[in-house]
Amino acid sequence: LGLKGGFSLDVTCVDPVTGKKWDLSNPIELMRFWKLRKVRRSRLLIASPPCRLFSVLQNLRKTPVPAEEYEQAVNMFKTVVEACKKQHSEGSFFVLEHPRGAKSWQVPEAQELMNMKGVYVITLDQCQFGQICTD
Repeated sequence: LGLKGGFSLDVTCVDPVTGKKWDLSNPIELMRFWKLRKVRRSRLLIASPPCRLFSVLQNLRKTPVPAEEYEQAVNMFKTVVEACKKQHSEGSFFVLEHPRGAKSWQVPEAQELMNMKGVYVITLDQCQFGQICTD
């Protein structure tokens, strides 16, 4: 049994319908995502929403994160969590990747997801897979 590749909906991929890069913060494109997900029903969803505004480094800022920008990031994360919940409820699989210490894990919807039966929280350090940082 071989694996067949699916599709990607992120800021680096061009939507073949619009010819533009995907932007799931746009309500119209988000609605298209939900329709596409329903039709294509992937067996595995890999979700990696932007973590910039949730990162531990944000605590070092001298100025607060603009409320509207943070709210948009939270809404995007909630959307991703909802997609993961749908995958799980349909008996399919998901991977939700975010840094271990990110504030996103405190979002109530994320807590609900982590507490669902059959959902496992795993911490992996990228250096175990050869990731390095150079100056």
